[in-house]
Amino acid sequence: NSLYKEIAYQRNKYDDEYGIPITTLHYRDNMSLDSDVYQILFNGLKVGEFKIGPKDFLCIDSGNVKYEPDVPFVRKTKDPSYNVDAYVVEKKYRDIYEKAGYTCITASKVIAEHFGTILRKNRTKLLDQCLVNNLAEKVRKNNPDVYSDVFFNRTFSTSNLKIILNYLLEENVSIKDMNTILETIADYAAEEKR
Repeated sequence: NSLYKEIAYQRNKYDDEYGIPITTLHYRDNMSLDSDVYQILFNGLKVGEFKIGPKDFLCIDSGNVKYEPDVPFVRKTKDPSYNVDAYVVEKKYRDIYEKAGYTCITASKVIAEHFGTILRKNRTKLLDQCLVNNLAEKVRKNNPDVYSDVFFNRTFSTSNLKIILNYLLEENVSIKDMNTILETIADYAAEEKR
């Protein structure tokens, strides 16, 4: 349950940041993977993988590490989201690492943050034609004049809109305010006619 809440938080955060709602996610057990390995797939292709058990913790140097704990069964690794040095430790060693100055993160938070990082890296790949149509349709309902000005009075298609939105996303610009984006397109088109 904790993992689902963390993933839902990342989805909402992504929608707030970029204006792209993530509507469908599938969680599935893959018996061909070890029990402490997870993968993140995008359109059937693996875009992320990490090894951490459900009760393990990822311990990262917070900048305040006083000493290296001497405990068995610790695996040195890299944080999957930010590629910093880290250790995967069993739950029973968490306190020891925290006392040494490490920040210890639950497996569900590690997976969710990794998922969020992958979403942000692949933001231009998530924008398909159906989603662009839905975003434009919301503007049509709230501001039909702007919608008409862009799509009916000009030779402008939702395919053109998708190209513009992907350019914005590549530049790390949110597309949440579709109304302003369409108004700007209409203004620019009107200026070009002069």
